[in-house]
This record gives sequence, C-alpha cells and structure tokens, in this order.
Amino acid sequence: SYFMEPLFGLLPVGQLDWEYALEGRLEDGEVPGEAVAALMAGIYSCEERVVDRLVAWSEAPHTSVTAAPLLDCTSSKAILSKTVRLHGAQAAQVAARVEDLKVVHLVRDPRAVAASLQAQAEEWGGRTASTYCRQLLADLQVGEELGPGRYLRVTYEELVEKPLEVLDRIAAFTGIPISEEVLEAAAVRMLGKPDAKLLADGNKTAATVTTEYYSTVRPMGHRHDRWRSRLADEQVEELQ
Repeated sequence: SYFMEPLFGLLPVGQLDWEYALEGRLEDGEVPGEAVAALMAGIYSCEERVVDRLVAWSEAPHTSVTAAPLLDCTSSKAILSKTVRLHGAQAAQVAARVEDLKVVHLVRDPRAVAASLQAQAEEWGGRTASTYCRQLLADLQVGEELGPGRYLRVTYEELVEKPLEVLDRIAAFTGIPISEEVLEAAAVRMLGKPDAKLLADGNKTAATVTTEYYSTVRPMGHRHDRWRSRLADEQVEELQ
C-alpha cells in the first residue's frame, strides 16, 4: 500500500499548502511532534480514522496526496509512505513509534537544490538552499541513530546514473522484490523507453520526452550536475 504526502492529513481536507507553510510549522514545533508521530503510526497500523482521512485527502482537487483504502492497507505485506516534509527530531519520533520502520532517505546535492529553488523561487515559498542544508544535516543525524539495519541513504545523482543498481539495493534493504511493473517504470522514467500507454493514445512527443519542471521523467543523457552552469561562483562558495 502506498501513501504519498501523508502529513497533509494534519490540515483540513483539501486545504492545499502551496508555500510549504506546513513544513515551517512542523519545523518550529507549532505542530507537535506527537501529532506527526501519531499520524504516521496510524498509517503503519492501518488505523481506520487515519487511513480514511488520507483517502478523503487523495480525492480532493489538485492534491498530491495518494492513499490506499483501508481494506488494501490491512491486507498488504508492506506499507510505503513517501514523506517530503518530515525531518530531524520528528522523523526520529516516528521511527521510535513504529519499531519495524525502515527509512530510505533520498538526498540531492545542495548545489543542485539551490539551482532548482532559484529556477522556481515563487513555487517554493521562500525556502532556500540553507533551509535544505539545515534539514539534511538533521536527517543524516537520524540515519546515524537508526543504523544500517533501519536506514539506507540513496543519492539522486547515483539514482540517475545507475537506476537499476540503486533499485536492487533498495529491494535488498526493504525485503521487497523488484516487480516487472517497477522495471517498466524505471525504463520509461530513466532509461529512455517510450511510454506504451501514451503511444497507444497517439501522444508520441509526451511518450518520449519531457520538459515539465515537476516531471519525474529523465531522458537518456540527463545531466544531474547542470547546476554548474546555473549558479554563480559566489553562490557555490557560500554553499560549500
């Protein structure tokens, strides 16, 4: 069962958070860590109230929340939650609450993040590379505390360069084998294979190439270090 952006469940259903206000409220403690831990624990125990709320959120217009229905959750052998706004001490609280939780931590070079933020500054609601660095350092500390049995760090750069190797490592860590569906998704998103569904719809351009800022598709030869041509030397020095 898959849950994406579950921390939106802390907001009224449908109240979209375009400017990352929720993340700031989480970080400064305005939203108690106990509330975050209870929500996340509710996902992994398939608590009806929590799952039903996230399902309702997933049906709201323009939401990024994805949720599995209660019956699917309770019958699943594994539950995956993709969280973007869970950092540091609150992540540690969740890990303490859910004893068999395993964390796969996807990180990216802060210089690349800075270039991305610069390209879409309005979209990111005032977040900066310093914000990302601060959160990343706190998250890495959680990884040290959890140890290699419960924590795996994956870099975006390595995922782009060696997607199948990274997926194999994640599968070995989680104990969840890679399915043909996963291999097909990796081939389309990272290895340049046309999307059969889009081709069947006659959309040949969208089936092979994307330029969308939020797209997860990366064409063959994608340069993950394009930040080198987008940041001034003084910006790079400041991040270093």
